[in-house]
Amino acid sequence: MNWFKIKVQEGKDDYTYAGSSTHSLEELVEQAIQGRFIRLDDLVYMDRGEVKDWATWDKRELPSVRINPKVIIAIQQYKADPRTIAK
Repeated sequence: MNWFKIKVQEGKDDYTYAGSSTHSLEELVEQAIQGRFIRLDDLVYMDRGEVKDWATWDKRELPSVRINPKVIIAIQQYKADPRTIAK
């Protein structure tokens, strides 16, 4: 499993999604170039410097997202699951 941080811009606002994918960085970039939505699972978020599971943020939603490649600014790969990486 690979872990990524994807920054998107929607209008004047930008957001960051962090989650896992079975794809490599090169494969995600190729999907975006082809205009295909990018999928991230096991979403996590930062809260005061601590990485937390998506369910602590919102229990109503599945921790998965499909990102429109038209709004992607950057894709960055984590070395490992960000919940296990020391600061």
